[in-house]
Amino acid sequence: MRGRFNPGDGQLYLCGLSAWGSTQPQLGGLYRIRKVDQPMVIPVGIKATTQGIELNFTDELDAKSVADTAHYTVKTWDLLRSRKYGSKHYNEQTLTVTKAKLGKDKKIDQTAHP
Repeated sequence: MRGRFNPGDGQLYLCGLSAWGSTQPQLGGLYRIRKVDQPMVIPVGIKATTQGIELNFTDELDAKSVADTAHYTVKTWDLLRSRKYGSKHYNEQTLTVTKAKLGKDKKIDQTAHP
């Protein structure tokens, strides 16, 4: 909630609360996001294509790590739409990732699955 950067140490401070309908075990907390001298490599975009899924990241990825399909887990499921809040998962599946490649800018990971 309304994170703020501390001008004294340059770090980001956030607080959060959990409400009804959440599966979070804790009720909330105070969090500090500290700057490090390494890229954070955070996913910032996802796009479904006819070939699979395209993920966009903040920083360049390691080509060797991207190509190793053991680093990926893709799960799918269906939900029951109804007037009642929430739904259990139906038709859960774990898909096999068959190929992953790094995009030209080294920030895009194009992951294919059957």
